[in-house]
Amino acid sequence: MRRDDGGTWCPPPRRWWLGLGVLTMAMACVAGTRTRGPTGQTASLVDGAAGLEQGVDASVTGPPSVGANSGSVDAAPVATPLIELDADTLAAASKPKPKVALPFDAEQLERIYAVQDIVAAASAAHGVDPALINALIWVESKFDRRARGPAGAQGLMQLMPKTAGAMAERLGRRRDSYNPDFNIHAGTLLLSRLLDRFEGDVTLALAGYNRGGGTVSKWVAAGEPLPAGAQGFADRVLEARGWFERLPSSPKRRPAATPKPAATPSSGPISRLDTSALSLAL
Repeated sequence: MRRDDGGTWCPPPRRWWLGLGVLTMAMACVAGTRTRGPTGQTASLVDGAAGLEQGVDASVTGPPSVGANSGSVDAAPVATPLIELDADTLAAASKPKPKVALPFDAEQLERIYAVQDIVAAASAAHGVDPALINALIWVESKFDRRARGPAGAQGLMQLMPKTAGAMAERLGRRRDSYNPDFNIHAGTLLLSRLLDRFEGDVTLALAGYNRGGGTVSKWVAAGEPLPAGAQGFADRVLEARGWFERLPSSPKRRPAATPKPAATPSSGPISRLDTSALSLAL
């Protein structure tokens, strides 16, 4: 309230009330800090402009109380602390791992590349990964087309004569296990049938190739694990599969050496001996 010149008390002007409102808001903002209750929860002290609009003072509230039907209080999310890594650890993590050299010598590479057209055709015809075909050939015979196993298995994919005969009938071809084209197509067809039998399980299919599909089916039906020999065979083939996935599709040939040009006679000055001979001739 204020008094005019006549001694009458008059209400303060409107801007006075506005100033008071601004001051109240400022005080509310100062009080609007956050405190932590005993449970680590954060309670808001002021509800900003909403509290002023309703004409109520902001008050400090503690952690939410547990009601009779509430059961529990939701805890505030706790931030996971960041782990600081030193420079050496970061450098080691970002450094690319060195590639392991392929275990093929020059002679083996020649044998491998010699049959890749056949492998590609068998892969397309029977739906088997070419790297898996190559890996199986590598483990079975090291790409020696004349290989013969102690039990009588023959050729690149070490087919037993009876198995080779059955595959020959399905292919409509004459059995010739030492012929690379027949052997790879017959072995790939057998592997394809085993993959279908074991629903795409490559390990079981490879074990079946090594021990027979019927034998592996009995192990699976009985819930028995693969014996060490069959499991080891499958593991070796799968390891070799990784090598053939990295093998270039064609061999890298060294450029032929460029022959050096033949030396030409020098056209330098005449030697003293030649000069004397020329004088005598004159």
